[in-house]
Amino acid sequence: MILASFMVYESAASSLICPMRIRQPRLLLYAAYGKGLAFWVHHLMALVICLNWLVLRTGTFWGCAVLLTEATTPCLVATRMMKETGWTQEPFYKFCVACFWLFWAAARICWLVVLLSLFYRDISHGLPEHVPLYFVAVNGLSVLGLLVLSCVWFVPITRIFYQVMTGKSRRQ
Repeated sequence: MILASFMVYESAASSLICPMRIRQPRLLLYAAYGKGLAFWVHHLMALVICLNWLVLRTGTFWGCAVLLTEATTPCLVATRMMKETGWTQEPFYKFCVACFWLFWAAARICWLVVLLSLFYRDISHGLPEHVPLYFVAVNGLSVLGLLVLSCVWFVPITRIFYQVMTGKSRRQ
């Protein structure tokens, strides 16, 4: 069982996750200013997952697996930088938006569905004695929440993708 085999080890990944999120308080406040509720819910859930792994010193596999969803970040940053600097007419902008859309579908939707399927398969065979039920509940629900948020955000991302690729808005 994947869950049982990876939960016994200390998580190097989980000890790296949380400090990266809270190391730069001024940058964090600047980046977070004016964000919507979904932004805060997403990062609160990620913090709960990270702190849970850090405190329990478990979840090496799951910590690394969930971090793979951040593969969308370079594409997001590239598209935002190009938009802010007025490079939206460049062919590379279309490429970045297309990559962002594809990475989002692959890393934030398909990958999380695979993870939840593996998670369900592991817990359906019964929990090992060393795995607390709290760990299973919090992490399973947190990853499910991240999947739901990713699906909700995929709708406006798809609208933007359509507009950039076709050159027209949905209303036209």
